[in-house]
Amino acid sequence: MGTTSDEEIVKPGTLIDGARMYSACADAVNDKFLSHMLGMSVELTLRAFLRHRGRTVRDLRRLNHDLVRIYEQCTQEGLTRTGSRNFVMHVLSNLYEKRAFTHPHEALLSVIMPWRLRQKANELIGEVFPLVHPETIDARRANV
Repeated sequence: MGTTSDEEIVKPGTLIDGARMYSACADAVNDKFLSHMLGMSVELTLRAFLRHRGRTVRDLRRLNHDLVRIYEQCTQEGLTRTGSRNFVMHVLSNLYEKRAFTHPHEALLSVIMPWRLRQKANELIGEVFPLVHPETIDARRANV
């Protein structure tokens, strides 16, 4: 039997679907993990965008969990850059990369309210999802 490579498995659609699941799961968890779940959603959305733009799995691994670096790569590839998104990415990245949300007793938290993280996660998903799954948009237009 042949083996399946990461390049075949880690597709933009897989990543954006994971981002949507993390965002939806954030509704079911307590506040302690809410920001972490939304951070995961943001990371997967940005990675889906980069895979859609042709980046390899190896390229994505080199970015680690540094949301600012991932976001900067995305904006260089055409993702919309806004001042508020840039601010949220910088604050979120600092906490997310250190896993401060899952270990808050070990970190000094500069807090962004979960509703704001939810807004940014949904905003990113809204921009990247139609790029990764254009067939869904075409199907909606056909049913209108």
